[in-house]
Amino acid sequence: MKKAISIFLAGVTLGVSGCQQMLMTAERPTDHPANGFVAGIGTRRGPHDPITGGATAPAERREAFYALNEILPKPKFPDVPTSLPTDPAPLDALELYARAREAQLANQRFTAINFLEKAIQIDPASFELRMALGEVYQEGSSYTDQSIAAYEAAEKIRPDDLALQLRLGRQYLAKGDADRGITHLRLAMQTRDFAEDDDLAGVVNFSLARALQQAGYDRAALEQYDELLGRLKLASLEVRRNPELAYLVGRPELLYLQIGDLYAKHDQWQQALDAFEPAAKREPTNFELQARVVRTLGSLGRFEESCRTAGDVVARFNASSDSLALLRQAYKQAGRENSAPEELLRLWRQNRTDRSILFALADMLKSQDRSGEAERYLREALVNDQDSTILRRLVAYQLARDDVRTAAVTLIESVARRPDLHRELSGLWTEVLRPTRRNHLRLSDLQNLSVDPSAQASRLFWTARIAEFWNRAVLARTSLDAAVKCQPPFAPAFRQRLAIISSDPNLEEKEKALAGKKLVEQAEASGDVALANELRGLVSLQNNQPVAAATALSESIKQGNGSPDVYLAYGAALRRTGGEAKFEQIMWKLISDRPTFDDAYLQLFTYYLDHNSPAQALKVLQTWTTNAPDSVQCKITSIRVSMELHRTADAEQILNKLIDEHPDDDEVLRNAYAYYMQAGRLNDLLSRLEDERARHPENRVAVRYLVEIYAFQKRFAEATRVLDATRASVADDPELLYSIAHLYSRVDRKDKTEEVLAEVLKLDPSHAPASNDLGYSWVDEGRNMDRAESLIRTAVAVEPDNESYLDSLGWALYKRSRFDEAAEYLHKAVSAATYPDPVVLDHLGDTLYRLGKTDLAVAQWKRAEQRLSESRLEREDLQELGVQLMQKLGLASSGQSVKTAKVVQEQKAGGN
Repeated sequence: MKKAISIFLAGVTLGVSGCQQMLMTAERPTDHPANGFVAGIGTRRGPHDPITGGATAPAERREAFYALNEILPKPKFPDVPTSLPTDPAPLDALELYARAREAQLANQRFTAINFLEKAIQIDPASFELRMALGEVYQEGSSYTDQSIAAYEAAEKIRPDDLALQLRLGRQYLAKGDADRGITHLRLAMQTRDFAEDDDLAGVVNFSLARALQQAGYDRAALEQYDELLGRLKLASLEVRRNPELAYLVGRPELLYLQIGDLYAKHDQWQQALDAFEPAAKREPTNFELQARVVRTLGSLGRFEESCRTAGDVVARFNASSDSLALLRQAYKQAGRENSAPEELLRLWRQNRTDRSILFALADMLKSQDRSGEAERYLREALVNDQDSTILRRLVAYQLARDDVRTAAVTLIESVARRPDLHRELSGLWTEVLRPTRRNHLRLSDLQNLSVDPSAQASRLFWTARIAEFWNRAVLARTSLDAAVKCQPPFAPAFRQRLAIISSDPNLEEKEKALAGKKLVEQAEASGDVALANELRGLVSLQNNQPVAAATALSESIKQGNGSPDVYLAYGAALRRTGGEAKFEQIMWKLISDRPTFDDAYLQLFTYYLDHNSPAQALKVLQTWTTNAPDSVQCKITSIRVSMELHRTADAEQILNKLIDEHPDDDEVLRNAYAYYMQAGRLNDLLSRLEDERARHPENRVAVRYLVEIYAFQKRFAEATRVLDATRASVADDPELLYSIAHLYSRVDRKDKTEEVLAEVLKLDPSHAPASNDLGYSWVDEGRNMDRAESLIRTAVAVEPDNESYLDSLGWALYKRSRFDEAAEYLHKAVSAATYPDPVVLDHLGDTLYRLGKTDLAVAQWKRAEQRLSESRLEREDLQELGVQLMQKLGLASSGQSVKTAKVVQEQKAGGN
């Protein structure tokens, strides 16, 4: 064969150095009679397989180098009868044939077969009837034994038929009989029509090339690909008549790929590259073609081109895992595996907005134990792009090396620069605080954390949020109040303070409105008019004034407020004013701009459910799942949807996976408790929680739910066992010890609570909550009064504005009959609180009464009674207090002596 493979569609020709070289330059084997065997081309691959990147392959079979005419035996047409009937076809047979065609068009396959078989009985020598029968039998299948039999019967009549031999060849290939398939395709090439019918001949070339390639006849396959490409070049080719050839004309890279692979198989790298490159240019989004170019360049020793091309592939495919593996392979082939990050750095320097390249660079550096460099480039990116995904990646790296303090500083300072990110980053705080983390951040660490002065409000804000996490309500409030006072104003602190006001069960609506108004005025006075308008809109929403709310929130947006919170509130206001279309528009835009912002999805999902549009609600959920696959809230919503659809198994599967992934998330376990309680299978949840406690005894959330469930089931011994085991496991962590101290009260073991509080103070003598709780417990029982007062004073020294601690100290002094001092601290406790606790007011009233200030005492008792009537808290001490206040006020109004709380007997200095 003298001609080369012409890759005309891309304007590239493989000359004599290509196919012709492979076919002509070797010696012939001495053990085979046929000529044309090519030995001299490498029969092994080089040190790296350019297709798979694998190791050296075994020697190839010699058949790989046979030309088609060297493959034995050479096929020949079967003998046919010397004389065949020449009379016209019987009319009955023609009629049956026509009826068969009608049945076939009407999709009556078996009827058509029946008519054709009857026609063949009348005219057994008809080639056309046999072909038609084979066609009907084959209909809808790649092959059937009946269709093969029909075509073979036709072959006995007229073997020299191109369409017949093509069909037989492809039928046998489909059946898995490659030898007979190849034989019939070779016979197709010997038919008279093969040279004239480029359409069918092209299909023969393609089918035979694939079959020969799969059978290991590589040289013969190349011959067929060469001939096919020559046919495709012909302008007369009626490709519309043949879908297969039309497809190949539209996708010539499929042929290039086969040709290139054949060359690469035999180390013909330049020829392989000449096939791969035009295909890769034509199909820039075909990763496998791009990868073959990269690997072939490497096999040619053109390492700089290989590595640079691999970098281009990484950029084109958005740093996919496959493209990064290709880049590593290219550099490894060049002997410079550790230099791959430099190529990614070059690409990122060219386009700093390409986060996929940045993340790939960081991950690759991290995999090479170069985490410091990875974090440096992420921090560099954050200078101009405060994107939450970059922050997440940076914090994840810091947490991976257990540097929680650096992670906390990163979060605090990043949120200080971009306050609107705080909600999207709240999940990272969960990771920083996770008790199961060996080096988790403690509240005391956060209080003492050194951050940039401009980030102080952010630090105080997060201190408040974490204080909530540890059930330190007073510290949360005081930290948030301090954050609100910082300059410049920190919007998340104002929003959170307003949210606390609006949800405070102790406040009446008018009190909430007044407190909200003061917060608006504070923001306005600080110079942030946009924030003031946002707060004004939120207050209006609370007061059920949606029109005023929408106006204020719209104004805030116009003034440059781009926080997702303001858009969320604006959407809610519009929805309540009837602007539902605009509400939908804003929510979808918010989801597009903030794909991990859970609240937007939840608002829109709920809206569609309320409007009886389940299909739209499911669309929101699907978008949420796609954009935020790790969102706990999204998964909880999916569970609820599955339950509504009675897909209990799906709901339980999602829930159990969620428990496995977030076993210390309170919302997850709360939903799990509700699900298993409703299903009557609390013991199943117990088993899972016990397993989690065994693995992570420091998981205080899991322990709390275990104790709650055991207490609910009256299995107090089991609850105590869990607490004792946890206590032993976290014996060196004061915060975790404190978190379980009061759980002993659920099993009526107050003595254990005191023991644990004492252990906390051994570890951290300045632990304010433990100092207060243990001191107040002793005061209430009149025990260890000196030590109790000392402990409470420690708590007050740590948090001097804490209403609870000031009340504890005042009450300790009252119990010791030091009423003047007691009144001083109780007055501070009352003034420290915007809305004082009724118990503190009662304590102050008793103290004033002991000092002989009856009128002032009555005023405090009346104030306590009013606060008690306004309070919505369900506390046992408040129920008892109501009775006591009624008695005190009744006695005082009648001029009788009032019975106030008793003092410690041995230190009693007078009074009632």
